[in-house]
Amino acid sequence: MEDDKASFGHIDHAAEEHGLPDPSNEKETMTPAPNDSQNWSTAAKLTTYLTICFYTFLANVNSSNFTVATKAIIAEFHVSQTQAGQLVCFNVFLFGVGNIFWVPLMRVIGKRPVYLISMLFLSMMNVWSSRATSYGELLASRILSGFAAAAADATVPAVVSDMVAPHERGHYLMIFHLALTGGLFLGPLINAYLVQDENWRWMCYFLAIAVGAVFVVTIFTVRETTYLRRHATSQKAKYWDWLSVTRGYNPDASFLQTVWDILRNAMYPQLLWSSFTIGISVGWNIVVQLTASRTFTAPPYNWPAGSIGLLSLSGFIGALLAFYLGGRLIDILSTYYTRRRGGQRLPEYRLPAIIIPGTIGPAGILIFGLCVANQTHWAGAAVGYAMQAFGVAAISNVAVTYSLDCYKPVSLPPCMVALDGAWLAGEHEHDHKHKYANDFGDSLLQITGEALVIIFVIRNTIGMLLSLYAADWIAKQGAAKVFGEMTAIQGASILLAVPLFLWGAGLREVTGRYGPMKRFVGVS
Repeated sequence: MEDDKASFGHIDHAAEEHGLPDPSNEKETMTPAPNDSQNWSTAAKLTTYLTICFYTFLANVNSSNFTVATKAIIAEFHVSQTQAGQLVCFNVFLFGVGNIFWVPLMRVIGKRPVYLISMLFLSMMNVWSSRATSYGELLASRILSGFAAAAADATVPAVVSDMVAPHERGHYLMIFHLALTGGLFLGPLINAYLVQDENWRWMCYFLAIAVGAVFVVTIFTVRETTYLRRHATSQKAKYWDWLSVTRGYNPDASFLQTVWDILRNAMYPQLLWSSFTIGISVGWNIVVQLTASRTFTAPPYNWPAGSIGLLSLSGFIGALLAFYLGGRLIDILSTYYTRRRGGQRLPEYRLPAIIIPGTIGPAGILIFGLCVANQTHWAGAAVGYAMQAFGVAAISNVAVTYSLDCYKPVSLPPCMVALDGAWLAGEHEHDHKHKYANDFGDSLLQITGEALVIIFVIRNTIGMLLSLYAADWIAKQGAAKVFGEMTAIQGASILLAVPLFLWGAGLREVTGRYGPMKRFVGVS
């Protein structure tokens, strides 16, 4: 990688262009701004973030619940297995595409109102699902519930970017990914027993009640993390001020411009790599879950629905084991390389953390597939399931954290808060340059969610396609061959991290001259 200062990410160019301190240098002096969410107390950060992460957990339970209800849906509505699978695949698709609506809305009105609105909507859609009298009605409610749940997806890394310093982002984002994967793995367990002991409608009742309860908690615990520097004040906000639903409103933000920026982000190679790497990992997990449901409920296993749910516990254990190796380790490695390079923090320093999960995850896919193909003891499949779940959680977090640093300044707060300190002290009160710099900083802070949306859209599109066609793929080629191909594809996507580690800084310098990042590097 190059030593040239210009190579340290898109935002470093931007800071230099607009006369700001170097955002890639962690030695910059910080002047605390009292209402910047990065300066909140630990309690304020955790109550906000953990509540949002629990919502993420429920949103992913919502996306995975009908994976264990296929037989019940076929029996009640007299539909084909493909039609029953559409309850999952179209929900998953809207779970990704919905980010194209929620993130621009978040940019305009703030994060807190987006969470409150979407929670109400998700709870209502699950009430509708629970009372559906036809397959078409159930499908419509499932599609809309996926759209509502999307607000708990790409918005969350933006919250982390608001609140958390660069050296802690990997750890905090791993909490998000643990909540996400927890929903994917514990969701089938919860829902399997609801289907077995009650009926499939109770899956929807449960979610309606749980999301409604989180809505009430959110009213009192989730603060607005958006911090608009142009509206900064030296007076520390009171508790009730943080609970306002208008605190994050930005009248200068454009919903349509944000949508356009999101679509153009698909041109950036780093985001495309993250998108397909995460999409493949999550997509393979969907194939594993659907294959497990079909395989272990049939001879020679003949498991009840509840036992299928218990199998998913192995996946959750794998995700838990990834908490350190896919979270804190990313920050440790990044800090290690940063110190070796004289304090300059590069996004690429996070990529070596993918080596361990990038080995274990694909191996787990292969083990699971071979065990299913040869109808071995269930323990072998459970071990493979846990290994691939470890890979899903850790690989996803490495890729998202890397993308977050690529398209958000890795050390923005020092340079922007220094400006706040000067402004609050009364210096440059009428200086147009400082006003422009604050506007510029607000735009940088908002771009994180936009940059990550394309990852979640592609991830869920892959998930939708696999939900539709995985069964036919396995039927035509056999489980052993299909899971072998899956292992090779995932391994190839992970190996692309090597050229990104070596030449990613130069690539970001080149690609920063087009698309949404163009306006942040001073290119006319």
